[in-house]
Amino acid sequence: AIFAIWFGVRFILGGSEDTWVCTDDGWKKHGAPSEQKPIKLCKNKNIRITKPESGQLITSPLMIEGEARGNWFFEGDAPVILLDADGKGLVSAYISTQEIWVIDKFVDFEGGFDFEMPETETGTLIFKKDNPSGLEENDVEVAIPVRFDLSETPEACQEDCE
Repeated sequence: AIFAIWFGVRFILGGSEDTWVCTDDGWKKHGAPSEQKPIKLCKNKNIRITKPESGQLITSPLMIEGEARGNWFFEGDAPVILLDADGKGLVSAYISTQEIWVIDKFVDFEGGFDFEMPETETGTLIFKKDNPSGLEENDVEVAIPVRFDLSETPEACQEDCE
């Protein structure tokens, strides 16, 4: 009877052990979650993105600014990926710091890239901690939602478009 009560409380009321957990290092697997990693922003204490802001309307070229702990980088660079709402990769690029990055303190970064405007109105900008080891347990990423300014696409031109 005690086991049945414990089982009911733990597994029926306690929820799944297989989920994504928001940690100081971003989204981490707990168990073997069946769903994809969440897109929403995980309150991360290792990177602060100031440009673009979450949900901001963006155009090409896109300039990126912020600060991250030095260990976010390898050789002063860290990858960033822009996806459309369907998860299609629009561009992969890098953010860079000109400061000493082999420290645990925050250092400024910037980056920028051109991209072709997608057909979707929204997308996701993913900042990845550089992981030269390739080990999955060292993978950390922070995603922010963005909106695309579709008035900048050639299809949106009425006159005077080149």
